Amino acid sequence: MYKFVSWVLFFLIVSFLITSIGYSYKLYAFYGQKEFKFHLNGKALGAASIISPLDLEIDNSLNSGTAKQVCQNVISERGYITTSMFNDAMICCNLSSLNSYWIPFKEVDNRRYYFCGAWPNIDIVSQQIKNAKLMPRPLASL
Repeated sequence: MYKFVSWVLFFLIVSFLITSIGYSYKLYAFYGQKEFKFHLNGKALGAASIISPLDLEIDNSLNSGTAKQVCQNVISERGYITTSMFNDAMICCNLSSLNSYWIPFKEVDNRRYYFCGAWPNIDIVSQQIKNAKLMPRPLASL
C-alpha cells in the first residue's frame, strides 16, 4: 500500500510540475518576456498585467444565443469562443477554476488580449479596447 501511495504522490507532483511549466512557457510567450518566470498552472499572479474576467462580460441584451452570437466583439486565436460563468455573469473567456479571479492581459495597438484558461487548455481572446468594460488596475494597488 505504501508503494502505491508513493507512486500516486510522485505522479501528482510530476503532473503538477509539467502543467505549471507548460503554463509558464505559454505566459512567457504571450508577454514576450526576456526572462522566464515560473507560475503555478492557472495562477498568473505576478504577471505583467492582470484584470478581472468581467472585462469580457456578455452584454445582458445578448444573453441568449451561441457563443459566437453573444461574444460577437471577441475573437479567439483558436477559432471559437468558450464562455464561462464568473460570479453570476457569463463571460467570453475559457476560465479555469485555477484562474477565475484575475486573468493576464496585454494591449497591442487598439486591442486588448486576454490569456484565458490553464495549461493545456489555454485560449487567447481579444477585443477592441473601446469595447472593454473595465480599466486595468496597476498591480501596486492589488
